[in-house]
Amino acid sequence: MSDEEKTKNQLLEILGELRCQNHRLSKRILELEAVAEKQKRAGETLRQSESMMRAISESAQDAIVMMDVEGRISYWNPAAGRTFGYTNNEALGRKLHHLLAPQRYQDLHQNAFPEFQRSGRGGAIGKTLQLNALRKTGEEFPIELSLSSLHLGDGWHAIGIIRDITDRIQAQKALEESEEKFRQVVDNMNEVFWLRSADNRELLYISPSYEHIWGKTCQSLPDLDEARYAARIAAKIVNSFRKPFEIDNHPLFVTTSLGIAVYPGDGTSQAHLLKNADIAMYQAKQTGRDKYQLCKAG
Repeated sequence: MSDEEKTKNQLLEILGELRCQNHRLSKRILELEAVAEKQKRAGETLRQSESMMRAISESAQDAIVMMDVEGRISYWNPAAGRTFGYTNNEALGRKLHHLLAPQRYQDLHQNAFPEFQRSGRGGAIGKTLQLNALRKTGEEFPIELSLSSLHLGDGWHAIGIIRDITDRIQAQKALEESEEKFRQVVDNMNEVFWLRSADNRELLYISPSYEHIWGKTCQSLPDLDEARYAARIAAKIVNSFRKPFEIDNHPLFVTTSLGIAVYPGDGTSQAHLLKNADIAMYQAKQTGRDKYQLCKAG
């Protein structure tokens, strides 16, 4: 083989090797481009997720506050500003409990914080609690706090969702005062007075005068038979008219006929009840007068 042919063969071998290397390099470039594209999409997804989460937290009606490993405020959403009165610049970086918690809670926090820093655990983690907090003005107000922990690269962080429950507490207090006034009134009524649930299945309240009229304690009463109670009152009315009235020394006898309709079995509206009570009254008259008659609905 001539030198020229040897040189040619060597060049062909080198060219073949270069082609193989070029193929491997192209393949590697495509792989890197695919990884880069995947990372780009992952980055975009992460940014979109972060943007969405930030939009949610910033539009939330409840305050969302994050505390870092040193107990300082690291996140403060707009609702937190409205709730407590501090701007972002005023709140971020401040010791959370020094800023927002009443003095009586400070010792409890100081004792529990080292364990939270170590393990992310604590008596309030994973719970919803009713506590008091401080506004920027120094005013103390009731809150509902839901607390959770989150481990990031530098340690355990805390996330709190806080709701101002001032209106709820005031409404509860007003309701309790209203109920107390109601009981003071009805507990002193001479008539039997009771309340049932909307579906008429449960007896919610019965006045103490029930004991005097029926001779039974309210506690021993499993349920109240309204028809029986109405019949007893009707019988008293009928009996009271059986005695003659004296007019100019002349006895005047009066007979009484009563019709009884009971909600809701005999009607669910005033007009329906009156109509059925009127029918029952005429039935009492037709069967001899001087008596009462319960409605026979249906």
